[in-house]
Amino acid sequence: MGVLAVAVYALSGLTAALALLYVAKSLAADFLLLAGPAAIMLVWLIEGLVWAYRDMTVGPAPDRITLYGYLLTGLVMPLGAAWLGATERTRWGSAGIALAAITQLVLQMRLPQIWPGGPA
Repeated sequence: MGVLAVAVYALSGLTAALALLYVAKSLAADFLLLAGPAAIMLVWLIEGLVWAYRDMTVGPAPDRITLYGYLLTGLVMPLGAAWLGATERTRWGSAGIALAAITQLVLQMRLPQIWPGGPA
């Protein structure tokens, strides 16, 4: 497991835990919570570029459509979660961020299953 994968796991887990705390306390998302999806998206972008570079140089992924679909979903989901958290000023904005962070964890777990020869 690579450093970027561990970073995605850690950031997604921390963001999900913080967002669930906000939901339990019925708080709207603030800048601290909105920094979580931004950090996840930044690390995911770097990891996606590594996966794409590896796909072009080392050898093609077995299922490119699924691989790039996951990578694109992983970029769009934190952006949508941050938008939801910023515009929905109730606990449901925080809940949306929690769901997106949990989904990022699942996407990260599935990437090596889609392409076992991908980046380590």
